[in-house]
Amino acid sequence: PDDSTISTINSSVDYEYSPIRVSNFEITSDSGLPVELPRGERNVKKIAAGFNHSAAITKSNHAFLWGKNVLLDPETLKAVDSLAPIQIKGLPQNLEILDISCGSHHTSILLEDGSVYATGITTDTKEQIGGKTLVQIIPPGLIDMPVRQFISHFDRTTVVAGECGEQVLEVQLWSTEELRKEAVFEPCWVEEMLTQTDQIMSVHRGWLHTVVVGGTDR
Repeated sequence: PDDSTISTINSSVDYEYSPIRVSNFEITSDSGLPVELPRGERNVKKIAAGFNHSAAITKSNHAFLWGKNVLLDPETLKAVDSLAPIQIKGLPQNLEILDISCGSHHTSILLEDGSVYATGITTDTKEQIGGKTLVQIIPPGLIDMPVRQFISHFDRTTVVAGECGEQVLEVQLWSTEELRKEAVFEPCWVEEMLTQTDQIMSVHRGWLHTVVVGGTDR
């Protein structure tokens, strides 16, 4: 619709997700809490939800985040919360945002040139990186477009790509540019999986397990 309505339904949370403390998100609603995007940005084409944060892409090619640990306080360098959607800055101009996905504590964005940018809590230091800006975690040229599936799980983002779904890449959000340069990898099960099926349709990760859906042309 031209004027999308977004509601967030939350439960109070008070427990440990080691080593990140998640507590006292004091909004409980069975009917939904309205989320107001800025005027002129209400034509939403994609929504994603993470552990305690959410994201959206609008048809004006802008990305927004709201929830817990989505911003970096420039004074304390600590992650802070935002109930109102905050526009994410730092993406290359003139490139279409194809997809957005939330992991437990990070958000990844896929652009039309195959590059992927992210913000959130890093895997190694467990500290906030980005916030209103993003860092590149997959450079253009690595992903065999088109992308079949773009999904963020607990600590990583998975890309299933290629005309026949023959490429699977995974990447985590690391704290330094040096680590991010070597961060993209092919999961160890891909080669064996492609001996049993013609193509990989999708990948789904639980907390301690992975489900892979294969397909055949025959």
